[in-house]
Amino acid sequence: MLRYFDPLGNALVTNGHGFVREMGEDQDYEEGEYQGGVREGEWTGTFIGQQYSFAERYRNGVLLSGISKDAAGKEYRYYDAGTPPKYGRGSGNSTDHFRQTVMRLFKLPANIPPGSGINGQVRVEFVINEEGKPTEFEVLEDPGYGLGREAINAIRAAGNWAPGYRRGVPVRVKYTLPMKVNVAARRN
Repeated sequence: MLRYFDPLGNALVTNGHGFVREMGEDQDYEEGEYQGGVREGEWTGTFIGQQYSFAERYRNGVLLSGISKDAAGKEYRYYDAGTPPKYGRGSGNSTDHFRQTVMRLFKLPANIPPGSGINGQVRVEFVINEEGKPTEFEVLEDPGYGLGREAINAIRAAGNWAPGYRRGVPVRVKYTLPMKVNVAARRN
């Protein structure tokens, strides 16, 4: 950040140096020092509707460590400001692995006649909750025949994830999974 002005037009950061208090949603804030255009030293603030406070240490714009606290004083230590949910084990792309697992588990409903030529997309929105469980399913696009319901069944059968984290705190993360469905048309 090279320049930052408060709502009254006062320069708080000039030439990449200064102290700011950035306000976010739900009156959450982050405040700290910029040096050379990047975060430096201790930054503090609140997040998730002021349910948590945090203190972070930066050097040359890189987060070194942080501690979040909830209202009861429970501490959550972290070294990444945010990590997405992870499906499966290993270092591969967990989203690709999840998609492959769901496609393997997906079953065409029995009421689809073979050779019917159904061609379309099923899109399911869901939340990976704080425990890593897929919940709150909503079928956004469905060509019919119960394909949306079967997609939800396959997502459930794929199992749980490691939850996502924001400043060390497990959080809910929303996903949308599109699936192409193509039942070959009968040839005469």
